[in-house]
Amino acid sequence: MVLIAKIWVSGSWPKDLPVGMEVLMENTSQKERKGGKLEDAFIGPYYINKAVGKGIYQLRNRNGNVLKRKINIARLKPYMKRKDDESVVKKMLCKKG
Repeated sequence: MVLIAKIWVSGSWPKDLPVGMEVLMENTSQKERKGGKLEDAFIGPYYINKAVGKGIYQLRNRNGNVLKRKINIARLKPYMKRKDDESVVKKMLCKKG
């Protein structure tokens, strides 16, 4: 994961992404809609299922369902988990209950 973070920060993307890598997909529908600024710029996470062509990938969601569309690498960015995500959710649930 550190390697991917370094690549993303440097601004250069590798030509091939490994199968199974977690990525976020750019939400292009939010750009076209009126009021789309309130929507998330990226959706996901998704997993790389396979490389279809040069810079084109087939993605699958967390449930294992494969997306019908093929996605260009320019619309993807690495998904980086926070270490404290689970603890934040647990704290929120404890406060409500």
